[in-house]
Amino acid sequence: MSSDRGSGSDGVVDFFIGDWNVTDRRQNRRIRELEEGLDQANQRVYHERSRLRSELSQVRGSLEARLDAISASFDAFVELSDLRAVLAMFTDTALARHRTRQILSGDRPDELHLDDDSGYWLVPAAYGLHALTRGDVGTAQARFAEAAERDQLRAQVFAALATAVIAPEHTPAIAGHMLPNLLPELPNQVKRWQRALWLLTADGVLGEGAREELRLRTQSALRERGRPPVHADAWQTAGSPPRLERSPVSLSGTGEIRDRLVAAAQLRALRERLEQAFDSAAAEVGEDVPDTPLSPTPLVAETLRMLIDEGSPEEAPLLERALQLRGVIESSGSASAETRRPTWNAEVGSSAQFLLSDATDSTAPMARRTFAFSFQSTHALSVAESLAQQAQQPWTGQAVLTEQGQRVPVTPDGPVRDALLDAEAAIAARYPARGSERRPAVFAGAAIGVLLLAVGATAASLLAVLGGVAAFCWSGWALLQDSDDHRNTAAAAEQHQERMRTATDKATRHLRYLLDEADAAGARAAQDLEAIRRLLDRF
Repeated sequence: MSSDRGSGSDGVVDFFIGDWNVTDRRQNRRIRELEEGLDQANQRVYHERSRLRSELSQVRGSLEARLDAISASFDAFVELSDLRAVLAMFTDTALARHRTRQILSGDRPDELHLDDDSGYWLVPAAYGLHALTRGDVGTAQARFAEAAERDQLRAQVFAALATAVIAPEHTPAIAGHMLPNLLPELPNQVKRWQRALWLLTADGVLGEGAREELRLRTQSALRERGRPPVHADAWQTAGSPPRLERSPVSLSGTGEIRDRLVAAAQLRALRERLEQAFDSAAAEVGEDVPDTPLSPTPLVAETLRMLIDEGSPEEAPLLERALQLRGVIESSGSASAETRRPTWNAEVGSSAQFLLSDATDSTAPMARRTFAFSFQSTHALSVAESLAQQAQQPWTGQAVLTEQGQRVPVTPDGPVRDALLDAEAAIAARYPARGSERRPAVFAGAAIGVLLLAVGATAASLLAVLGGVAAFCWSGWALLQDSDDHRNTAAAAEQHQERMRTATDKATRHLRYLLDEADAAGARAAQDLEAIRRLLDRF
């Protein structure tokens, strides 16, 4: 009975243990689900935090950039206010610049009153310009001379440029005597004001005497330097050679012929370039160069404006800084304080560059083109003669056809015969007409057939007779195959030899075509050279 009670209690215990295990597993599963959910939530929070941090960084950077820009603009505004207070002390020089710009714009005051306590060179220059607008050339010259005593370079450049802008008919009288001092010759590196004077001289605004004098002085200086103003290669423009038929075979050694065609094309391009620039049709009938209108180029007025806006020696750095600060304010603080405005005294290029561009600019006045080309006509002619000589040079090379691994020299009359025969022999050697490797087997089969037939006849054996017949049949089949191989080999050799002969014929025709094109180009080159010579006779 006690044993029954024990087994009952054990069952109850087992029941509770089993129920506990089920509950424990359910709780563990729930805990794992909660942990997984918590991990996912943590990941979402992490990614969201990273995104917010990135956006905050961008916003912070944008705000910092804006604050920096606002700070830079504010600092520039404060500094500009201080500069304006300083510049307010230069009212007399500022008024001189204002009156000068007013006169140049056509709004000339009847009376000009300027304070001259600062010793600013523009003050007497403005009086000279005012007198010039009244037609008083003598007073204008005296006032310009007074300004030159204060600053010779600026005053003389101003006198030349301002006179060309407002009264070009008086430019030779006002600035003619200044040119040898301002521009004794064309410099290697040209400044803006030198370029302006150069254009005035080349266009004839300063008079034909000044134009010729500058040309002679420059040519003398170039002879002393021992070098041309523009390298001869600059005239060797790239021309488009005629479109040639593509070679149907691999033909080498025709490079010299193609060089002749390229030289002829370059000569034609040079002729067209010169005719476009100098209107050769008018030159051939003996027409004179048309008169140059007395109107300066925009570069003259632009250089003059820069010279006036520069300010007095004390003002110049203040005006430059004020311009930079205004740029910073107008661009909301993003402009660079290192920006510099173009000045009247800055270098703008080389004389060789301007001589070449002026000589070939079909839109420039004829006087400017002829002036620039007068320094270069000899070099352009030498380039033309060199190109013509190259275009007419006889071809002395040798064309070589490469076909099937063989090289055969080709002439306009055809291929070199010995070389062609050697190539054909080399091709034939690839297909030898010697006995086939089946020959020993053929003879062996025939001998076996004879032997078997003899055995069969002697021993009256049908099997031996059949074997002998079979051996004879196989030997006949092998002999026929050997004959076919011989015929096929000979046919293949002949086919490849015929391909070689056809290729040499095509190479010969193409070589004749190239030489005909080169001869025609040479004839055109002679005509182009003669046309260039007639065109250059004016210089």
